[in-house]
Amino acid sequence: MSAENERIVTELLNAWSRLDFNAAAELVADSFVYQPDPSAKRIDGKAAVLAEWQSYLKFMKSYEFKICHMLSAGDVVMMERTEWVGTKRGKVELPIMGVFELAGGKLTAWRDYWDTKMAAPPAPTSSSPHA
Repeated sequence: MSAENERIVTELLNAWSRLDFNAAAELVADSFVYQPDPSAKRIDGKAAVLAEWQSYLKFMKSYEFKICHMLSAGDVVMMERTEWVGTKRGKVELPIMGVFELAGGKLTAWRDYWDTKMAAPPAPTSSSPHA
């Protein structure tokens, strides 16, 4: 079952890479819980999560990921990955650790852990040596 769960998690992120959040939502249970980072409010329920994901299209122009490590035991998959999120300002590279829970072939929870400061635009630089 672990290999199948790893396949489902990878399929979810592949849907993200196509910016196809409807396809991603097909992989989650109705009671799905999503927490995009430790400081974010948890989002409960497939419909609410899909609405959140769709809102990302306002700024997200592309999404790529590379799996660094993935391991699973029972109904839990843990994935260390690097993401590249494209926006109007350019592409941001983010190292992320994610925890995914599954039951009955559907994702029931997704929690990501990463430094949200890394996604902030760089501070403006000053040409003045006294700034």
